[in-house]
Amino acid sequence: MTLRSSEEFEADVASVEAAVKGRSHDDIYLEGVGLIGPFIGDRPPPMDPERFGRGLALLEYVVRLNPINWAAMWVLGRGYRRANSLMRSADFFARAYALAPDELANAVEYQYACMTLGRIDEAVRLGRQQVALAGGSADAHSNLAAALLLQGDLDAATAEVTAATALAPQDEVINNVRRAIDDVREGRRPQPTSLRDFEGPPTPPPSDRLTPEEAWFAFEEAFTAYRTLLEASPDRIVSQEERDQIEECSGPIQRVEIRATEVELNWTGRTLNPVFTEHTTLVGPKNAVTRDGRLHMRIEAREEGWRATTCSVLPRLRKPDGADPLTR
Repeated sequence: MTLRSSEEFEADVASVEAAVKGRSHDDIYLEGVGLIGPFIGDRPPPMDPERFGRGLALLEYVVRLNPINWAAMWVLGRGYRRANSLMRSADFFARAYALAPDELANAVEYQYACMTLGRIDEAVRLGRQQVALAGGSADAHSNLAAALLLQGDLDAATAEVTAATALAPQDEVINNVRRAIDDVREGRRPQPTSLRDFEGPPTPPPSDRLTPEEAWFAFEEAFTAYRTLLEASPDRIVSQEERDQIEECSGPIQRVEIRATEVELNWTGRTLNPVFTEHTTLVGPKNAVTRDGRLHMRIEAREEGWRATTCSVLPRLRKPDGADPLTR
């Protein structure tokens, strides 16, 4: 049903006021309930906007004439919820509850309105009251569990839904509440703050193992960061003694180039342990010297991205073009 403005509701009330003049409050109330009732039950028929709108207008008129008729306010709360006017619905449930707080139906519906709008502390209070009013019924424990879930108290929510399940183990609503608590606890859903957060399906559980595509991305990102660091600082690659020996053949080192080949990509969960051949080329004005070695690297996720946390290399020097072989 399309949302309507408050001005339209005012017009509806004005339109029935003249037509019901002289009729008793009870008569008007019963007609309004009769018009709205079919549309707010468990299996409502297709919406008839004209009939439904007249029922709302009649009950609005009733509560203006008799502002302590909490039953009319309760029906209006259900009616405006059906019309998806959630704030107006909550206002009428709040008024009904204020007039008759010990009526279980008022506590139940007002709590539902509060959970829908994210008024969670009030919803928890109303849930505890329901348990007291209903003598610890399964529904009352389940409603309190839902409110505690929205409050983020998963342990208390689990205790309440366990009590509800013990009383009604086959109840579908109670089992749905239990699944919702489990989904949040196990990370399939983010922590909800209102019932509207449950309008979509839970997200798939996060995988404990990287996909092949994710693993290659992680390796490339970590190796790029590793390579950039070493290429910017040759002293990280060779000792001064080794550098003096290399520069006898190459001349002063001007730049460093590092690449990886023959990559064997292995990973467990979200930790990678690749083995690959690292080619480190130290370029000077006379020659370029390349050091090859098989390298084992451990890669893990860090705040700045995927990074190598440990590595071990067994290097050897390749004969540079035009120079005597250098061995170690």
